[in-house]
Amino acid sequence: MRGLFYYRGKRIQLYHQYLNVWYVFLFSIPSLMIISWLFFLNHAKINSQIEGNQQYLKQLVILGMLAIVLLFVNIFFSFFIIKRSKENGGYFSRLQRCQWLLKYLIKNNLVETKKEKTENGTKEIIQLPKLYYRKKDSLDCFTFELGGKNHKEFLMMGSVLEEMFLGDLVEVDRKPMLVTYKLLLDTISRRLSIREVKAKNGSIEIMAGVFWDYDKMPNMLISGGIGGGKTYFIYMLIKVFMEVGTVKIADPKKSDLGVLADLPAFKGHVVMEKEEIFRLLEDSFEMMIKRYKYMREHENYTMGKNYAFYEMPPYVVIVDEWAAFFSTLDYKETERVLKVLMPLILQGRQSGVYMIIALQRPDAQSLPNGIRDNLLAKVSLGRLSELGYKMTYGDDNKNKSFVNKSGVGRGYLDIGKGIPQELYSPFVPEDFDFLEEFSKFDQMIELDFESIRITGRDREMMDDMHSAEDEMKIRKMVSEEYQRKRQEKLDKASDIKIE
Repeated sequence: MRGLFYYRGKRIQLYHQYLNVWYVFLFSIPSLMIISWLFFLNHAKINSQIEGNQQYLKQLVILGMLAIVLLFVNIFFSFFIIKRSKENGGYFSRLQRCQWLLKYLIKNNLVETKKEKTENGTKEIIQLPKLYYRKKDSLDCFTFELGGKNHKEFLMMGSVLEEMFLGDLVEVDRKPMLVTYKLLLDTISRRLSIREVKAKNGSIEIMAGVFWDYDKMPNMLISGGIGGGKTYFIYMLIKVFMEVGTVKIADPKKSDLGVLADLPAFKGHVVMEKEEIFRLLEDSFEMMIKRYKYMREHENYTMGKNYAFYEMPPYVVIVDEWAAFFSTLDYKETERVLKVLMPLILQGRQSGVYMIIALQRPDAQSLPNGIRDNLLAKVSLGRLSELGYKMTYGDDNKNKSFVNKSGVGRGYLDIGKGIPQELYSPFVPEDFDFLEEFSKFDQMIELDFESIRITGRDREMMDDMHSAEDEMKIRKMVSEEYQRKRQEKLDKASDIKIE
């Protein structure tokens, strides 16, 4: 039934261009009725004045001035209502979007025209293609009917709508002969406070109505320069995950995250030296195997269920300043890291093991494509270059209209659907102190897997999950020749700043 009665929204018509004028007239009807009533009461005096009697001139002048003032006050009030509605995202705000789209289509000749003969010659008549608009929850949805002369143009309208409304395209819905673009507008109003952000049922609400379902879209890449809010965003993730599970942290620069090492809950959970980071990744790989074994041997084992079914807490590994670590590795060390990192990223989801990698610039030398593509959620904070956005979100989003705006914590987020959208990371008020908040925790939430021993059979099963194709990817990524060629291409690429 839903397929038969798919609601596209209200159809946009040519007369929508003039609706503001009609609404002003509509709002002025009460004043016009009062003015008409006053003139009706004084019609005898008006007739007398017309016949040349000056006795009521002063009264009629006052009456006329009163009518004019009343009419102007009503018109001013009408414009005030329309303006406030636009500012508050009301009806006239939605009408304005339809009017802007109409203007764009007409100016760019994306309408059909035909000439009609009249008594005075010919008259050009504009015919709009079928397009619809609706507001659905927090999204503005524009639907275009395909198959006409502008078929190709309508399939490329996503970036145009983003630029026109300064919004973010979050979804493109295709149906036979229809394409719907769903945009998220007025993003800053959806910003949450740090105290509101929680992990629940495998999901984190990062902005109002915007969820990262880490159980379904695992692992995250975070990029951003100095002063963009990257560290506070990582602190937010640490806070959220340690409330429900275990967090392991690597900080090769021994800076912002390294200071957590002395807090009670983080004892043994924060590493900074190269060898310690090796061991953290290898221990996390072993933890993944143990968690899979625990699930398989559980009395309520059910095929297809993930870690949450067995009441296991998530296990999150956060590596900040990844480039500072990865760039120091030689060939053998790179192979040692990738040998455990790729299985963690590719296979960790069902066992509840997740990787979060943060760095300033995710180029191929620091983060090979095979890794970057499987970090499904992606976040960029601060001002990035055109190349920086391309490295973070990939070639599929090269036509995305990325706009650099000022403000700490502002950036873009891809929650795993392949469509980046504007992000305002959770607001941290002045009276909120992360170190004080972290000090409230005595320990992480974790299960004891020490009694579980990994056998050769367990490793074989994990190797079966890690296919020969995956092994070829690792070999390709650690190839010095591959790294050299990739870096040469990056060095030749221009790093154009977006203003």
